[in-house]
Amino acid sequence: MSVLAIVCAVIVTLVGHCVLVAALARRAGIEVSRVSIFYGPRILETTIGGVTVELGLLPLGSYVAFPQVDPEAADGKTVLDAAPRSTRLMLAVTPYAVTLALGLLVLGPVDGLRAFGRAFIQLPAGGFLFFKYGRELVGSVVEALATLSPLVIGALTLVKLSAFNLLPLPTLSGARAVEALIGRSLPVGAFAAGALLVPLCALGWIAAIVSYWLA
Repeated sequence: MSVLAIVCAVIVTLVGHCVLVAALARRAGIEVSRVSIFYGPRILETTIGGVTVELGLLPLGSYVAFPQVDPEAADGKTVLDAAPRSTRLMLAVTPYAVTLALGLLVLGPVDGLRAFGRAFIQLPAGGFLFFKYGRELVGSVVEALATLSPLVIGALTLVKLSAFNLLPLPTLSGARAVEALIGRSLPVGAFAAGALLVPLCALGWIAAIVSYWLA
């Protein structure tokens, strides 16, 4: 049941992100071209309200795509990039504010916000310092799975995923929020670094899990 609670929390986060971003963008008058829920082999594709909706097989991520302002331009600027800063900030933050709020309903504001704040340190530290810190965190998670209720575990997962997606790393929503706040795009090199760091962090967590079980 605990594992099922984690899986459900992941699905809620991924699907909720796409649905909220697409709905809020269209409400703000921003055209949406594609909503892709989950990665991997495509198992469903349809069109809803002029928007292509795809469903993949693997619940490892999701995204909302926006058309370019000028399809022939080389800068790749989308209609979202041309939107007001307040709108871009809203679209970056709101989906994860909602999942955080859902977690807080179960955990309570004090414990929930404490877990949220700790996640900003735990998630990157556990991924990049996986042989020590990451393995210790995996051990604490295993203990929690045995002692906490599935509802609490699901709520904690929602809170941690909200924090992860709001990390100011390129390719994550946190970076888009930073761009909206400072009023300019991050350097291309930063996105290249983010495209490398995020998978490395994920691999670090996998290594931490494997090393914990082999210890």
